[in-house]
Amino acid sequence: ADLGYNMLEDSDITVSLGRQSGTGTFEYDAGIFSSAAIGYDYGQFRLDGELCYSNNDVDKLVTRGRQVSAEDVSLSQICAMANGYIDIDNACVVTPYVGVGMGF
Repeated sequence: ADLGYNMLEDSDITVSLGRQSGTGTFEYDAGIFSSAAIGYDYGQFRLDGELCYSNNDVDKLVTRGRQVSAEDVSLSQICAMANGYIDIDNACVVTPYVGVGMGF
């Protein structure tokens, strides 16, 4: 399990409301990141899965050169990943491997 500090880069946004549209930038405060993983070693083949969560409050919205308060706005993210590994047998202390994974 992991628990840590999370920094996000600013996000450029485009908003369209009927005939009006505009652009802006969300600026984020530092947030938290946590994850947990579990796996199993079948010998030469290994599998693992991981779930993670992060949350950052929006510090402000900058649009048309003005700063707009963004109180009570946050960005939360949840991810899940699955990975598989094949260990390559050799006589060394270090074991090379080939891995593949997918997630959302």
